[in-house]
Amino acid sequence: MHELSVAERVLRTVVSEAEARSAVKVTAVRLRLGDLQMITQETLQETFNELAADSIAQGAELRVQPVPGHDVIVDEIEVETA
Repeated sequence: MHELSVAERVLRTVVSEAEARSAVKVTAVRLRLGDLQMITQETLQETFNELAADSIAQGAELRVQPVPGHDVIVDEIEVETA
């Protein structure tokens, strides 16, 4: 379950950034996903959703841009603040 470790890394990054911005909810995440990761956007979204349940990232939409290589880079998060 390689997608599990990728989704965990994305979630940790997103939650950390959201907390630093005093967010109450993450609504979207824009990220680049290397094609050599061999993970589909749908699989990553499903795994992320499972991990993000009951967190401030619950329900966040992943907006994935496929790129060459192995990298997984969170470019931007959209949040709601109090």
